[in-house]
Amino acid sequence: MVKYITKETRNQVWNIKLLINLLFSDEENRLKQEVIRSDIDWDMLLTIAQRERVLSPVLTRIMSVLSSEPYNNTKSLVQKKLDECRERSRTALGLISGIQDVLTKDKIGFVVFKTLDDYPNIPSEDIDIMIVKEDIRKAEDAFLNLETKPYLYEKGPLAYTGETPEKRHFHFKLGVFHFEVELYPELTLLGEEYIPAVDIIRNLSPKNFDGKTVFLPSQEDDLLILVIHAVFKHGGLIRLSDIYTAKRLLENEHLDWSHIFSRSYESWIIVGLIYFLDIINSFFSEQYGRPLLPNHVLHFTKSLSKKGIPRIREIPYRIPWFALFYIYKTIADASRLRWCSALKTFQACIFKTFGRTLFCIYKLTHTYSSLKRWGWYLSIKL
Repeated sequence: MVKYITKETRNQVWNIKLLINLLFSDEENRLKQEVIRSDIDWDMLLTIAQRERVLSPVLTRIMSVLSSEPYNNTKSLVQKKLDECRERSRTALGLISGIQDVLTKDKIGFVVFKTLDDYPNIPSEDIDIMIVKEDIRKAEDAFLNLETKPYLYEKGPLAYTGETPEKRHFHFKLGVFHFEVELYPELTLLGEEYIPAVDIIRNLSPKNFDGKTVFLPSQEDDLLILVIHAVFKHGGLIRLSDIYTAKRLLENEHLDWSHIFSRSYESWIIVGLIYFLDIINSFFSEQYGRPLLPNHVLHFTKSLSKKGIPRIREIPYRIPWFALFYIYKTIADASRLRWCSALKTFQACIFKTFGRTLFCIYKLTHTYSSLKRWGWYLSIKL
C-alpha cells in the first residue's frame, strides 16, 4: 500500500490510496483483494475519482481486475458508471467533430488539447480548443453555424476571474450531457507569454478515434502544456489526472527531448519543467520501483534533486515555493525586454499566491471606475 499523509478523513485516505494503486499498480491479485472488500464506500471512491478527473480510467481498471469475478452488485454499479462515461465520450467526440468541420470550413487554425489524449477516457466535461488570437472573431461566428447551437456564451474575465479578455466559453447541452467548450487564444493565465499558439497549431498531430480524425498537439507539446497548466496556470497544483497523463506521455520512448528542452528554454519554464519531471519520476521510483525518465534526461534533474525536491505526500498536491517559478520567469522575461509578459507573470504570481480575494477587489474597483467614466461620458453626450 502506498504511504500517504493527507488532511482528509481516514476513509478518504484509504480511497485515495486505492485510486492510486488502481491507476498505477501492476499487482492484479493484490488489487482484486482490495476491490472486492465489502467495506468500500463506492460513492466516496467514485466522487474522489471524479474530482481528480480520473473516473473513466479507474472504472476501466476495476472492470479489468474483476473480469474473472461473477457478476454482482459491485460489477453492476461499475459497469453502469463506465457505460455512462463511454457514452459521454462518444457524445463529446461527435461535438468536437462538428466544431472541427465549421472551423476548417472557415480556414481557422486550431488544435484540441487536454481532452481526447486518452480517448475514450475523457477527464472532464471541458473541451479545450486552441486558436490564434487573430481568429477569435471568426471562431465566434463559426460556432453560430453549428448544427447544435450553444445555449450560453461567455467572455473571459466577465465569466471567470483571472482570464484574458480574448478567452471564450461556449456551453452545450446534448441529451443528458453538458459540455463547456473553451477557446484559448493563448496558453496563459493573465496574459503572460509561454508557447505561442501558432507554433503548437503548426506542430499538430492528427489522430483517428472511432473513424473521426481529431487534431491534437504533438506528444512533446502535450507534455509542455501539462507543465504550464499544473505548475503555472494552476499554481503548482498536481492532481491525479496530471500524474496519470504524465505517466502516459513519459512512457513514450520516442519523445523528442531536444524539442521539449529547447521550447522550455524559449518560454522560460525550464525550472518548472525540471521540478515537475523530478517530482513525477521520484513518485514512481519510490513507490513502484520503476523510474519514467530516461538516463540522459535524469542528468537535467540530478542537480536539483540533491537540493531536496519535495515528494508527493497528498492528493491533490501543491508544490511548495511554486511562486519561485513565476519570479524566475518574470526576471527572465524582463531580461529579454518582454516587459508586458514580465508584468503579467508577476500579476499571475500575486494572484496565485494570495488567492482570488485581492484580485477580485482589484477587478471590482476597476469595473466601478470604468462604469463611472462611461456614465460621465454618456451624461455629457446626452
